[in-house]
Amino acid sequence: MSIKIFDMSCTHGHRFEAWFSSLEDCDGQLARGLVVCPYCETSDVKRMPTAAHIGADVSASEDADRTVSAQESVVREATERFFAGVRKAAESAVDVGEDFPRQARAMYRGAMPQRLIKGMCTRKEARELVEEGIGVVPLPESAGKTLN
Repeated sequence: MSIKIFDMSCTHGHRFEAWFSSLEDCDGQLARGLVVCPYCETSDVKRMPTAAHIGADVSASEDADRTVSAQESVVREATERFFAGVRKAAESAVDVGEDFPRQARAMYRGAMPQRLIKGMCTRKEARELVEEGIGVVPLPESAGKTLN
């Protein structure tokens, strides 16, 4: 599976990266309003120019293909390492289900021993935890699955 990472920007000036299977997939999701800013949740988002596409020389397409292939390989390997770490952490974390926000707060306040937990919460609950200074890493359920 090839992953394309694009720089995005919303109308409020927030910049972030988004991952897609192809440029066409990216453009299609943008057109349908499926790409949402992780900071303000607006779907008024556009793809920003990337260094790989600025000033591209058509006559140097063979070198560009090799460079892109090498970059894709590095991204693929980094992605696989990242998800391997996510899977390892998920395997050792205690699943607290929907009690995640309460237990995260209790550990943060010292009312219960620190431990690695995983569970579910809404975007609003995750945002509130972060605003309270509690470190959380929101991930989709598919994040721990093996890439093929």
